Amino acid sequence: MTEHQPADYETIRYREEGHVAVVELARPKVLNAMNDLMRSELRSICESIRLRSDIFVMVIAGDDRAFSAGADISGDNEAPADPMSFWRLNRPGSEFFSILSNVPQPTIAAISGYCLGGGLETALACDLRVASPDAQLGLTEARVGAIPAGGGTQRLARLVGPGVAAELLLTGRRISGQQALEVGLVNRLADDWLAGAFDLADEILSCSPSATMLIKEVLRRGVDGSLETGLSAEFLAAAVDFSAQDFTEGMTAFREKRPPQWRGR
Repeated sequence: MTEHQPADYETIRYREEGHVAVVELARPKVLNAMNDLMRSELRSICESIRLRSDIFVMVIAGDDRAFSAGADISGDNEAPADPMSFWRLNRPGSEFFSILSNVPQPTIAAISGYCLGGGLETALACDLRVASPDAQLGLTEARVGAIPAGGGTQRLARLVGPGVAAELLLTGRRISGQQALEVGLVNRLADDWLAGAFDLADEILSCSPSATMLIKEVLRRGVDGSLETGLSAEFLAAAVDFSAQDFTEGMTAFREKRPPQWRGR
């Protein structure tokens, strides 16, 4: 581990493969269900990775049995006494999903097995999703008297459209990886879901890291705002990109007919 890498964690495993940060959820006895500690550690690692100039892509994965089965509800599930108590208790965990979404590097969820509730909300907060064909995905909270509270209603609707999102949310239905591909919930399928995520990461790594981070930022602003807002953000991002070292390297490499040597600057 280099001095720049995050510290050891209890509920996740972390490693780096070149310019790719790999975060593996590691509570296999409970199908990687998310407790407060896991959300806190994921938040910490996202805050660390966002500051790394040598990390260009982040992959989040589970294991063969589960990406994550959702929130760990094995403990005391008594409702908070009042709305403010709920807000104080749950706000830090809920903020994790926005922190993940705001990581500047492209993020990929590698999904196998169960990807339910907060697990799917984690995948939705990533930019891209690769799933095994037989993975099981769903926001099933309504079946236990709850609603998604980690951005699931909003991100799912933006991704697959309000009609499909309404059906999945209101029925709490699970769908397979194959079905998720058909409705646009995942980007691609791979029997070896982690290898598939790395293949996608390699494609991203062939492009300029500074450009991909700017594209991610502009894309998010455009989706969440008006066309004019998106076009303005795009033009400003282009001005930033044209002054980057990667832009000069990309143009030079093209003229010299050689692979570019990206630096992410």
